[in-house]
Amino acid sequence: MGGCEDGPRRMHHCWVCAEKEEVFGEPSVSQKAMNALQDANVCSGFEHTVKALVRITQYGVVMLILALAMIGYGGIAMGSPFAGASSGGAGFGWRTCIIASLTAVVGLVTILGFNTMRLTNKQVVDTVKCKRDLGLSEGEKRELAEMLSRAIQFKTISYDKDDEENQTDHEVFSNMHDYLEACFPLVHSTKTITKSVINDFSLLYEWKGTNPDLAPVILMAHMDVVPTPNASKWSVQDPFGGVIDEQGTIWGRGAIDNKHNVITQLAAVEHFLKKGVKQLERTFFFSFGHDEEIGGVNGARHVSEEILTRLGPGRKAEFILDEGPFLVKGVVPGYEGAIGFIGNREKGSVSAEIKVDCCPPGHSSMPPPVSNIGILSEAIQNLEKRPFSTDVEGYFAGLQYASPSLPWWFRVITANPWLFSPLLKAHMLKKPATAASTRTTTAVTILRSGAKINVLPGEARAWINHRIHPKDKNIENVLAHDRKAINDKRVTVSEFKSDGNIVPSPISPVDSNGFMAIRDSVARCFKCPVMPCLMPGNTDTRWFWNVSDNIYRFTPIVFEKLDDTKMFHGIDERISTDNLVGLLTFYVDLVESVGTSN
Repeated sequence: MGGCEDGPRRMHHCWVCAEKEEVFGEPSVSQKAMNALQDANVCSGFEHTVKALVRITQYGVVMLILALAMIGYGGIAMGSPFAGASSGGAGFGWRTCIIASLTAVVGLVTILGFNTMRLTNKQVVDTVKCKRDLGLSEGEKRELAEMLSRAIQFKTISYDKDDEENQTDHEVFSNMHDYLEACFPLVHSTKTITKSVINDFSLLYEWKGTNPDLAPVILMAHMDVVPTPNASKWSVQDPFGGVIDEQGTIWGRGAIDNKHNVITQLAAVEHFLKKGVKQLERTFFFSFGHDEEIGGVNGARHVSEEILTRLGPGRKAEFILDEGPFLVKGVVPGYEGAIGFIGNREKGSVSAEIKVDCCPPGHSSMPPPVSNIGILSEAIQNLEKRPFSTDVEGYFAGLQYASPSLPWWFRVITANPWLFSPLLKAHMLKKPATAASTRTTTAVTILRSGAKINVLPGEARAWINHRIHPKDKNIENVLAHDRKAINDKRVTVSEFKSDGNIVPSPISPVDSNGFMAIRDSVARCFKCPVMPCLMPGNTDTRWFWNVSDNIYRFTPIVFEKLDDTKMFHGIDERISTDNLVGLLTFYVDLVESVGTSN
């Protein structure tokens, strides 16, 4: 069972069919062909009609290949090498078997090859001879690391409204403002740069360009961090100590979420100013929110309104770049390099409240057959056993973008999703980090019931956080799935009203000037291919949808393996000095490349 465009899927009595639908979301070949026919009938656009006909042709050829293969198998099963001759032509001989089998193989290879050759290379990494290097001295690298180290020491923690430790210290944000001013004196003294404090604690820098006809570019980050409830499990004594170890690794909350972006973006501007570049042609905005971790209601929302006012009626930014995925190694077997994942769309989010209060409170010495806690526990189990259906269509499109720079066999797979999507789904579902890209996720985050050990509680509640995949479209579809999955009238499912609830974002194009500029800077600074992807979490860009049509989420630091992302909001958050220098190099390159009209 899973959410879909028209609501929850129907339940299957056959567990095999249900398993295929629930886990893989994979219809049969005949159903795919019917879907393609329906597309051809209802889509008025020529492009959609052609795509539908191509799919129909492919599935038709596959069916023919299977038929030929069965003929070959039938010949082997029904006769000896001389069966055709001895039976007077009634049976199948070896020659028929071989011809049928070869025809099937050639047909399949032809389809795979044709689709692979249709892939166009949109990467520029192969044209880069050597990586860009700012030529920083060891002392300058150390100074950059120490800037981040000291920034980490400001406990700019954002707490949720219902957090029992909700003691947000807003004064520490003002102290961090002063610290940034001390770190980057030229940024704060140059007349072409205006610093504004928005709604008391967020920051907006405007670096005025010489050409007002060029649409501005917005770079974003945030100064706040999440709490550290498991501080004792860290490898360093204090998660806010900003320790720099012997290898040059900077440890602490905010190292990669998201003070590294604040420091390196301002350091990039300071870099230009030190070289005497007071202005570029294009105007740049730098937006640093103070409450991104709790929705950005008091920070980024007000910053976006201020930017819209400065842009004027009918004018939008060229593109926006905020925090997002990374450069990750080891995601493609046989390819040792990293791939840059650029988020051009973002999941939505909704929290559901599940409540059970059908059993009255009472003494634990006389318990009834069922309890509110027991019913709630079963409801949670049903939710976790019945996840949302998967969808890898968007992921395949991203892989196709990157595949020309990857091994040939990988290009074959990505060019033929009609054949390989079930394998990709099965592979991605093995790890939470990749599974989250394929469907709406379900995470049980809070349980509350009972106040005394010998009293049966009259109510049990749980809160479920969903990150909404674009295919599920809206909050109503997600709640409908939950009710269907639980399938118990004793359980009430409702939306937990929160500032964090939001539908999936619009999809930004991959052929815009902004996306291609990011792609090119990654190629020059890291010699890596990139691919568009779905951002699993939410960022401050949710408040900027009307500021630009081209919004991207990406942080170019290199992770040796995908599991390194677990440090986000987790234990042992850290970043190497080399990664920090690479991040600075990227921002310098990007600002330089888009700062002019050339």
